[in-house]
Amino acid sequence: MSDERIRRNGEPATAAEWYVAIDARAPDDVTAARFAAWLDRAAEHEPALERCSAAVEIARGLKDDPELRWAYDEIAALAAGRTPTTRCSPTFRLRTPPPIASSRSSKASRS
Repeated sequence: MSDERIRRNGEPATAAEWYVAIDARAPDDVTAARFAAWLDRAAEHEPALERCSAAVEIARGLKDDPELRWAYDEIAALAAGRTPTTRCSPTFRLRTPPPIASSRSSKASRS
């Protein structure tokens, strides 16, 4: 097991945990120092944190899109530990794609 998966003294261990801890409130000096040490500990920590940030920004952007608001509501419910009430957009419908004309049928129609 990676030492990054082990939490010591309740300190965040993963990029996602650090993102939540820093995003939730401004870190005090001790937390900021621990966060800086975590970033310095491995080269992959900063890109992992950037991916978390991008994912959160995308998710937050869903609430402003009327067609995708349902997805934001579902994510927010999951994050709060609630069961989502919507499984997909109320306007979402599977559409059957138009049939693809085969080369034989198009040749026959030209004759």
